[in-house]
Amino acid sequence: MIERLMKQEIPLRTVVAAMAATLFLCVPASYLYLFKKPMAEYSRLTQSRILLQAKTENKAGATEDIENLKKEIADLRHVLHGDTPPMAVNTLVAYAIEKLDAISARHDVRFSSVKPGAARTMYLFEEVPFSVKVSGDYFSLYEWLFGVEKELGPMVIKRFAIKPEGRTKNLGMELEITSYRPGGEV
Repeated sequence: MIERLMKQEIPLRTVVAAMAATLFLCVPASYLYLFKKPMAEYSRLTQSRILLQAKTENKAGATEDIENLKKEIADLRHVLHGDTPPMAVNTLVAYAIEKLDAISARHDVRFSSVKPGAARTMYLFEEVPFSVKVSGDYFSLYEWLFGVEKELGPMVIKRFAIKPEGRTKNLGMELEITSYRPGGEV
């Protein structure tokens, strides 16, 4: 090959310069394409190993992490269940009626009736509806609704109607409250 290049009368200096330029371009390219990414990964893994070793040597940090995670799980369960403990459907109905009665007494609202509906499963949740009738003045009903939301946890008002009761200042309210809880729990 060199003899062929020599016959074409290409100066030796040009051939050497071309070979040097090729070598000069191949070295950085091989670094960029072959070595840079694995070396960065190696560096990242080394740093992770050092951090994990430090954590395992310091068991107090792991215990603290476990306690923080336990607290976070308890907070998430409280958000999911509210103040209502997990219970069977018939127990939930009795618990809800008791709470509705106590909230009504506290806010000077007359608790006329409650009719629990049939429980059914919706996606990953169990739905238990209640038809409730109450009466009282506007502000008492407002406070009653706030108390129901606060004390009975994750409940949704699906339907409601408010109408005046005769010639008094009281209003009658009929509403359908639905309790949701994760399916499969007792």
